Amino acid sequence: MSGEDDPYIQFLTGARVYLNWAARPEYFKIVLYEGPVVLGLQGWYESNRELGQGSVRRAMETLAARGRIDPGRINAYSVLIQSALNGAGFALAEGVDGLTPEQVYEAFEIMIRNLR
Repeated sequence: MSGEDDPYIQFLTGARVYLNWAARPEYFKIVLYEGPVVLGLQGWYESNRELGQGSVRRAMETLAARGRIDPGRINAYSVLIQSALNGAGFALAEGVDGLTPEQVYEAFEIMIRNLR
């Protein structure tokens, strides 16, 4: 399936980039560790919701428009997927169980492609 025909490819490409960045110690330190300290937990959450969750929401809206997911699940999926990406970022940065960005991406792609 070409990129034009695959409604998932743009979102998954962005997720792959994020996972590779999240595995970098400097990204973890600045964005995931110091971000909440500097902005306060509420400020960090709001920033994360506006930027990260906004991107996820747009992807879910695209999938709904293409008939891949139920439009009634856009909000819930947006929250859950952004939380999964954040959690994966922490796990990668901390080297949990030797996870690699590629391993996490593979599981993430399966999860995303099976949303309904």
